[in-house]
Amino acid sequence: MTTSNLHVRHSYRRLYRHGLRAVQYSVPRRYVVRDELRQAFRSSSAKDFDREKIDATVAFLQSATKETGTANKILKNLIHAWWWEWTLGEEERDLRRNCLQYFNITIKMLNESMGMCLPDGRVSRTRATAIPGTA
Repeated sequence: MTTSNLHVRHSYRRLYRHGLRAVQYSVPRRYVVRDELRQAFRSSSAKDFDREKIDATVAFLQSATKETGTANKILKNLIHAWWWEWTLGEEERDLRRNCLQYFNITIKMLNESMGMCLPDGRVSRTRATAIPGTA
């Protein structure tokens, strides 16, 4: 394993650990965080790895964990939007994807302005696993 792969793995674990703390290990939010993080790391290459963006995102997640301020509300709404994107049928998903276009642009601008790497909806999401506790 190269050093680059080791750093990517450690970054994935750090983001996952702090993401779980930020959502307080609650169902279904922890599964949404897990699946979004997996999808983001699987769809990008090691060339896209930027330690500064990872550190800024971890700091954002830590801020969301410590107090119920703006970071917490942004994370809550982001996870809520991802959850509803997953639960819709195929026809509704296409309609909602058009509606979420501005939401994804906002996430992209947030990433640029704060130097973070939150997923911005550019990857097509499919539910690979069922979330326990939901029907």
